[in-house]
Amino acid sequence: PIDFRDDQSWSNWSPKLGATYTLSDDEIIYGSASIGYRSGGYNFRNTAIDTVNFGPGPTDEEKVTSYEIGYKGTLMDGRAILNAAAFFTTVDDMQREINLSDPSIGIVQVVRNTADAELWGVEIDGRVSLVGNLVAIAAIGYTHSEYTEVRFDLNGDGVIDGKDKDLDLPRAAEWTYSLGLNLDTELGDHGYMTSRISYAYRDDSPFTDNNLGTLNAMNIVEAGIDYHTANDKWTFSVYGRNLLNEAG
Repeated sequence: PIDFRDDQSWSNWSPKLGATYTLSDDEIIYGSASIGYRSGGYNFRNTAIDTVNFGPGPTDEEKVTSYEIGYKGTLMDGRAILNAAAFFTTVDDMQREINLSDPSIGIVQVVRNTADAELWGVEIDGRVSLVGNLVAIAAIGYTHSEYTEVRFDLNGDGVIDGKDKDLDLPRAAEWTYSLGLNLDTELGDHGYMTSRISYAYRDDSPFTDNNLGTLNAMNIVEAGIDYHTANDKWTFSVYGRNLLNEAG
């Protein structure tokens, strides 16, 4: 039976403004500011009996304002590439899917504009030719995230207070970094071979809004060898992913 009727519409502008300054033929700095939106809507999977507090919506649109400055350069006579960026992002009316327990049907999914948040951080990546055809690739990133205002009982204790605001944003790992080596080997008339090995790390982070579920920190090791025939018509590969067999 139909027990809900409603309608709503949303409209917005998503502008972006950027500028680039050329330091030299091999180096630039840049900056940008942009605004984006996730459309508002309704939760048609809603099964809550309490439609007054946990009804299907509407959920207002989510607004993201982002600022970024960065540098891109080719260094050491072309043997190295370096990229660096810093960003600051605000999220207004964050849309979240909240899973609540229900004595009748078990789990109820509620979509709400739960909070406002800020995120800022830095990212650096690059590559450098070491010896011959051996190339090293590295990257590092840091992200700080926090709620600035909370409008929903995220931890489910019945009140909206500082405990909700002190929760960590889900899936926002603080540190990530990686290091890899690539080697190209010429095989004369038989083609060439590419070998690679890499290590990557990601911090642990909450999986759920109430911070009860956690994505574990991960150490990922991957390796592989690709053989390319002389005419480049065939490629044969052997590779291994997540060689440490870690799960998030």
